[in-house]
Amino acid sequence: MYISSKRSSDKMVHDEHCRYAKMIAPHNREEFVTAQEAYQSGKTACIHCTAIMQKLKMEMTDLLNICEANGISILFDYTDGTLEIVSKVDRWKLATAESGSKMHLYHKNTAKFCKETCPFEGYHYQRQWYRSIRKHLEYIVKHDWYKIEKARERKIREQNERLYFHPAKDTVCSGRHISKIRTKKRHLTAREHARYAAGM
Repeated sequence: MYISSKRSSDKMVHDEHCRYAKMIAPHNREEFVTAQEAYQSGKTACIHCTAIMQKLKMEMTDLLNICEANGISILFDYTDGTLEIVSKVDRWKLATAESGSKMHLYHKNTAKFCKETCPFEGYHYQRQWYRSIRKHLEYIVKHDWYKIEKARERKIREQNERLYFHPAKDTVCSGRHISKIRTKKRHLTAREHARYAAGM
């Protein structure tokens, strides 16, 4: 159960066990079954009781080391209660399941959005999940390394293709080939010329 105050200016929604939820007067209470239902109605996530923020606080030291070593930044999105992860190559979203123990990873892309597989527009579900944020960051680092290596290999392959391509030589070869085709006509002898002239 998630609770929000009808008179609150920040429209923040809290878990029913949050200390700020217990401070809301009964006549001002607005209840939601799921957190997603609250976010869709315009409510914002509480930084104190959101499940993913609890995990973030527990793993803060390890996460700071990984972020500094790999140029990753983590932002808390108040509008949907997720962590937005920005790496050197891509953008990601990390959200907790309703149980709170399992987390789902979503990858930013330009493919067609499918609401059945992903609740966040512009993202697709990454079939990789762990119970800790650190494991997800390690997966993101590996994913970025693989993508950078693939881009580097493609660049080297394109450079090699340009080196082995000689437009002038190819033109000469094609010209010689055409001239050979044109000179494949049968040459007539002097006697054949004479018979041709006589109409024979």
